[in-house]
Amino acid sequence: MGEGDRPISIPNGYKFVVEPDGTVRSYNGSNPEGGSEVRGKLGTVRVLRPQFLQQVGNNLFAIPAGVATTQQEMDNIVQAVAKGSNLEQPITVRQGFVEQSNVNLADEMTELMTVQRAFQLSSRALSSSDTMMNLTNNLRP
Repeated sequence: MGEGDRPISIPNGYKFVVEPDGTVRSYNGSNPEGGSEVRGKLGTVRVLRPQFLQQVGNNLFAIPAGVATTQQEMDNIVQAVAKGSNLEQPITVRQGFVEQSNVNLADEMTELMTVQRAFQLSSRALSSSDTMMNLTNNLRP
């Protein structure tokens, strides 16, 4: 989809190139530099409230039915990024690349080990408390 929710179409037999700014160009032949034609620009959005998005598969997200019934409610969840907008990090489109995870594996493994050790400690404390209560109940005067 292009800017303004207009579809970008490529004629049959043509190839296309997506430039870093999101511009889609089509060309006929093997050289994208010679005789390319601008077909549109990819529409980009900034997600303001990701908790309202639902994963629908294949790295796609959608706003579930009934969550946003008006355009104003939709704009509160996602905001279209206008051309020349002042973003902290400009949006760059890379054709043929796969998006990387926003998780640092080393940090997550360290956090997992910390949580696992805390769980083990809590489990041992509970077991020790249970053993002590059992001993107390079995004492005879």
